[in-house]
Amino acid sequence: MFWYLFFGGFLLTLLVLLLAPLKLRLNSSKNEYYISFAWVLKVTACFLEDDIEVGFRLFGFGKNTTLLTQLASAKRKKSVPEKVVSSVAKTTKRKLPLKVIVQLLKTFRVKKFYINIDLGSVYYNAWLFPLGEIFKTQNVYCTTNFVGKTEIEIEIINRPSNILWAMIKTKLKSKTS
Repeated sequence: MFWYLFFGGFLLTLLVLLLAPLKLRLNSSKNEYYISFAWVLKVTACFLEDDIEVGFRLFGFGKNTTLLTQLASAKRKKSVPEKVVSSVAKTTKRKLPLKVIVQLLKTFRVKKFYINIDLGSVYYNAWLFPLGEIFKTQNVYCTTNFVGKTEIEIEIINRPSNILWAMIKTKLKSKTS
């Protein structure tokens, strides 16, 4: 009975993690930049005046640090003499086929894509304005302004199950053809 409950809990946890959203959010107006995986993991970045603050949260427990403090506390490695390499055959790295990469990119969903940009020139802004109006949809919005302010807000979502399914589907298609 214990093993049934254990495996049932394990399968339920695995199913929840496969369906949990993987989210990338960039918002320059609120200074909010993060990557999160449901309630499991969240990595945030905050751009300060002369430094970058990076925060990590794993299962709700986290730590914030700045890059300057990490660079100041880094210890130098001692130099190690090079080892003589014997005549061992080198293994080649397996590369991901282009079909797999294209299928993986198709699984990502853009929830919000908002860019308000000033290129610094009236002529460049005039050339960019019609392009933003042509590609404007409900979730995609690109516009130009003439006040010198740039705002970017991007939100992209994916699920591990979608990534896994895309990889399996491309493998099955490549074997059948």
